[in-house]
Amino acid sequence: MLLFDPEFVDVIADGFLLRGFVIDAKEGRQHEYLQLWLVRPRSTNDGPPLAPFDARKWMKRLPVEERSGNEPSVSEQWLKTHKTT
Repeated sequence: MLLFDPEFVDVIADGFLLRGFVIDAKEGRQHEYLQLWLVRPRSTNDGPPLAPFDARKWMKRLPVEERSGNEPSVSEQWLKTHKTT
């Protein structure tokens, strides 16, 4: 997977957070998903796996997009803007 337009968010524990878009093509349509990735370096690829990451310790520091639930979806906004009559 590729992360497009990555934005550095924060340093947490032994890693850092990146926010960006993942693009997927299905059935002739392109879909963009906003994702938050946790990046944790390993000393070697053949070394032991990293210890599990406990997100509960960091939940209050993670970025949250506040929404009321009444906003139109991105698709609805786009269709309204680009509607042809």
